Amino acid sequence: KKNYFVIRMGKIVSRPFPFKHKKFIDYPYSKFKSDFLDIFICANSYFTVSSLTGLDSISYIFKRPILGIQFPLQGVNILNHCTLITLPKFFSKSKSLFLKSSELSQIIQSEKLKNEFDLMSPKILKKYNLIMKGNTKNEIKYAGIDMLKKLKNSKIKSIDQKNFWKQIIDLNYNFKKLSSKKITTVKTNVALSYYKKNRKYLDF
Repeated sequence: KKNYFVIRMGKIVSRPFPFKHKKFIDYPYSKFKSDFLDIFICANSYFTVSSLTGLDSISYIFKRPILGIQFPLQGVNILNHCTLITLPKFFSKSKSLFLKSSELSQIIQSEKLKNEFDLMSPKILKKYNLIMKGNTKNEIKYAGIDMLKKLKNSKIKSIDQKNFWKQIIDLNYNFKKLSSKKITTVKTNVALSYYKKNRKYLDF
C-alpha cells in the first residue's frame, strides 16, 4: 500500500507464497530468476528483511539496510550487520512462562555456548525444557514499519537500550572469547515496537 515492491527471495521453496498483490513478486517462481539477479536484487534493495539466511550477506556487503528477524542473543558481530532486529523468545515449559534475558544468559554461560545458534539447538531446548517462540505476524509487520520510519529519518529516537546492549556484549565475551577482538560498539537496535512490547523479557 506504500507503493514499494516486495520480493520474496529463495531458490528452493516448498510452495508458492500465499499472498497476491500487484506489488508482490514471488521470486522463486519467476522465469527471470538467476544467480546474477539474486545478487542484483539484494545489492539494490531499499532494505532487506532476513532471518539470518546467508543471502543477507549480499545486502551487507553492498551496504543495504537489513531488518533482522528473530536474531539470537549471541553474535554481536552478526547483529551489527543489521539496522534493526527482533529477537526470539524462549518459553519454559517447567515454569510456564517466558524466560528473561538474564535467565537465558545463565544458560549460555553455564553451557559455555559459543555459536549464535547453540541456544536454539534441539539439545539445549530439550535439556532446559524450552520452546523457542517465533515472532508473531504483527511483531514482524510493526518491525517493518519501524524500519521504514528509521530509513526516512535516521535521527529518530528509540527507547534507551544501552544497558541491554552492555549486558549482551558482556554475555558474548565473558566466558569463552568468540573473537580475538572484543566488539564494544553496537550499531543495531531492537525495533522500537518489539522492544516496547517485550521489554519485561529483554531487560536484565
